[in-house]
Amino acid sequence: MSSQGTSRIGNIAARVAGRRAKWFVIAIWVLLAVASGPVQGLLEEKSTNSSTNFLPESADSTKVAELVDDTAVFDTGEAVPAIIVFQSPGGKGRIDSAQEQRIRSFLDGLRTELDTLPTATSLTTPFDTGGPPTDALRSEDGSTLLAFVSLESPDFDQLDEAVNTLRDRTSSLDDTDLDIYVSGPAALASDAAAAFAGIDGKLLLGTSILVLVLLLLIYRSPLVALVPLVAVGFAAALSRALLGLAIDPFDLVVSGQTSGIMLILIFGAGTDYCLLIVARYREELVRYEDPHDAMRETVRHTTPAILSSAGTVLLAMLVLLFADLRSTSSLGPALIIGVSIAMLAGLTLLPALLLALGRRSFWPSIPRYGDDTAGRIRLWPRLADAVAARPRRWLGAVTVVLLVFASGILAYDNSPTSDVDIFIDKPESTQGLQALRSKLPPGELAQGTVLVGTGDPASLEAATGAIVGELQQHESVATAFPAARGRDGDTSWQQITFAPSSNPYGQDAVDSIETLRRDLERAAPDGVQVLVGGPTAQTADAQSTNRRDLMVIVPGVLLVIFVVLVVLLRAVVAPLLLVATVVLGFLATLGICWVLFLGILGYPGIDPGTITFIFLFTAALGVDYNIFLVARIREEFDRGSNTVDATTTALATTGGVITSAGVILAGTFLILAALPLLPLRELGIAVAIGVLLDTVLVRAMLVPSALVLLRERSWWPSARSHGD
Repeated sequence: MSSQGTSRIGNIAARVAGRRAKWFVIAIWVLLAVASGPVQGLLEEKSTNSSTNFLPESADSTKVAELVDDTAVFDTGEAVPAIIVFQSPGGKGRIDSAQEQRIRSFLDGLRTELDTLPTATSLTTPFDTGGPPTDALRSEDGSTLLAFVSLESPDFDQLDEAVNTLRDRTSSLDDTDLDIYVSGPAALASDAAAAFAGIDGKLLLGTSILVLVLLLLIYRSPLVALVPLVAVGFAAALSRALLGLAIDPFDLVVSGQTSGIMLILIFGAGTDYCLLIVARYREELVRYEDPHDAMRETVRHTTPAILSSAGTVLLAMLVLLFADLRSTSSLGPALIIGVSIAMLAGLTLLPALLLALGRRSFWPSIPRYGDDTAGRIRLWPRLADAVAARPRRWLGAVTVVLLVFASGILAYDNSPTSDVDIFIDKPESTQGLQALRSKLPPGELAQGTVLVGTGDPASLEAATGAIVGELQQHESVATAFPAARGRDGDTSWQQITFAPSSNPYGQDAVDSIETLRRDLERAAPDGVQVLVGGPTAQTADAQSTNRRDLMVIVPGVLLVIFVVLVVLLRAVVAPLLLVATVVLGFLATLGICWVLFLGILGYPGIDPGTITFIFLFTAALGVDYNIFLVARIREEFDRGSNTVDATTTALATTGGVITSAGVILAGTFLILAALPLLPLRELGIAVAIGVLLDTVLVRAMLVPSALVLLRERSWWPSARSHGD
């Protein structure tokens, strides 16, 4: 972007600093906030936490779920089981006759009232005659009994209500001589929704308090700490309303995780933009007597940098649209909305609010016109001089440190996480699964579904026999039996239920799905479709989709960053250098997280989807600060300074404010670590580590030392020689 172009953009943006314009801007934002009020609830209303909705439509498990759920195909619809687990304390000792009689009486009562339980269609108990084998519902040691409640789930709210109702009713049996859990796939879905419930409110409160405290520490002024929070708060409210309105028209799949990440990014990035403006405004108040003149100069100079920074983030988020996982691709528009509104609030509402308060916004340390005697922190000028004096030493030392951090990836083998692993504080559903694992056939925890389809109804019987035979012989399957039949247009479908031979939520079972699919396709007669679905298959499809998305998003984001830097710096070498530092910083972040999560904290693994988000935010937000630095270096270079002097000046003048912004951004993401959900906790900690690594090592030491060594070659092919 040319200096003339940036000046023109800055001049246009500076119009918000007019004496009348500030009141007009405030009024517009208040009206937008009032208008968005009635639709604030849309986001929660239209959000979903069902993993089935996140998968691409092409996935086998998605096709199975859609067909089984379609009552026009299968009259029964999709049945999601809730499993009631009755167990002697700790699974030690048999359930005695008195306990068994209480369980039988409870289940008899539940059966008579089954029609009052939302979406319930059937109840299967270990006391039924002519039902499933007793070893499927009663453990060999007599310590555990199971009851299955089949729930049709066209509406998740009804399924959730059914699970909660079951838990209320089982509480009547709670005593010291029985452990009772409502578990199974239905309860897991309900507990996942409960974990995400209220997540935005918790994040809003925690983030607001943290940002307020950090701003107070930085500025030691209550008003100037509150004003950015007000601006970012308006941006958050408007963004949530717009995202809620966009869900249906753009067919977005938005989860509690999506809205939570959007909220964190609004506060983190939005506060960064506010910090740049506040810091420059304070400087200009010393140079200009009229605050309006000071703000006009502030906005004129900060707007191009903020637009470049936000533009990089927005373009990086656009890459998410190429993801196959619908929850990931829908995150792109959500974050684009959030960052765009946060940027607008920083460039318009924040200046207007500061002008409405005048100089007293900095009370008690009010900057006085003409008073430039305030002490400046000498850390950054000293660091800049040190880096410029010994660039090879700094470059080598920092590179070695980052490579050592990156080597942590070699310390442990990572495993993807399952739906059960997302809970840090284990809810009732996972406690029930844990109680079952050593007592009953593991496949009973969550059965899978195979659909056999053919256009020739006469051949369906033979095809079904071939598939059932293959299932019964397969090492990953314990049992298999035909269930319902249905028809979709010209295709006749046979549903087959199977139980995995290992824990269906374990990685061994997940890894076996692709082999099972290949073997079933090979066993199927010509012209017969075979689809494998169910909870285990959904996890397998999610993991494979996440791995594919990681391979697409990482190079896509790096390409976007490189192109933006080439345009901004009008060079090739410096952008290549910055992209290389982004990759090195990400690998160092991942290495630290590998040791911290898998080793020290003992987490089960880091999911490929979480790794994708870690890269996205550390890369897009990390290069954000590098843009502020190298843009200033290029500005000084274009004014006639050589690269060494330009780098020293830029690091000395931007170091403080950019580091403050990095600390706040890291802090906002760290709020995610307080949530009881493993993916969000890992994401928050990892991004905080990545941002701090960038702030302390990459941007402050590695990039400046490399540019000093490269000198004018950094700006090839547009470099021109300047005097030393």
